[in-house]
Amino acid sequence: MGAVEVGDVIAVELACITNTPHERLAMVNQNACTYKPVDGEEEGLPRRATVGFLCTSCWEKLLDALERVSELVVHLRSTEQQGQGLTERVQSSLAWQLPIPASWLAADQIMAALGDAFIPSTADLEETKAAVAAALENWASPEVTVSTPDGAVRAVELVRHMQTALARWPNADSDRRVPAPLRCPNCHELALWYRAPLEYLDDLEVKCGACGTPQEWTAFVAMTGELTRQFEIEQKAAAKLARAERRKAAKA
Repeated sequence: MGAVEVGDVIAVELACITNTPHERLAMVNQNACTYKPVDGEEEGLPRRATVGFLCTSCWEKLLDALERVSELVVHLRSTEQQGQGLTERVQSSLAWQLPIPASWLAADQIMAALGDAFIPSTADLEETKAAVAAALENWASPEVTVSTPDGAVRAVELVRHMQTALARWPNADSDRRVPAPLRCPNCHELALWYRAPLEYLDDLEVKCGACGTPQEWTAFVAMTGELTRQFEIEQKAAAKLARAERRKAAKA
C-alpha cells in the first residue's frame, strides 16, 4: 500500500487482504475494502490493514461473527427451509430435488470457513453446538489467525458466508440490543440496536429503535467515548468466557 521511513527502517503499510486478487475471495463475491473517494477520485484508496492482514472494519466484523456463529449454525441446522433468494432466480419446482436443505449447506460452508469438518447429518442440536465449539478452538486467538494471508482469507470467507445466511434466513439473529447506559445521540432513548452487516462491504451499525437513526459503529464509538469502550471490553470478556465454556463443554 505504501512505505513509511522511520529512521533507517522502512516500514511497509499493508492493505486489507480484500484488495489482493484471490480465487477463494472471488468465489464469495469479494469486493475490495476501500476508503470513500475524495477530491473527485473515481475509486477510494485501499483500506489499511490494522490487525494482521485485515482492516479495522473486517476485524470488527470477524469478532462479531465469532460471537454469533454458534447461534447461527444451530439455527440453520434447526430449519429445513430453502431460504430467501438473493440475486439468483430459482425454480421452486426444483426445490424437492435437493437431498440436503439449503440451510444445512449454508451451515457446512460456515463450518468449512471455521476450518473444521462438516456437521454429520445425524447430529442433533446439542451435538451441533459441540461441533461449533470445537471449531472455534481454531479461533481462540483470532489476531494470530489473521496474521497470515490464509487466515485472513478464511476470516473474510467466514464473514461473507454468515452475511449470506443472515440475508437468506432473516429469522436468524442479526440484531442485538445495546444495553443501558448507552442512549441514542439523537432522541436520547434507551432503544439502540447493534446490527450485524448483511452486505459484504457494510460496516457494523447501531440503529435506534425509537427514532430510526442509524450510526456507523466506529463513529458511534468515537462519539460515546469511554462509555462505549468499557462496553466493548465487557462484551469481549463475555465472549471470551463463552468460548472457554463452550470448549470446556465440548471436552466434557
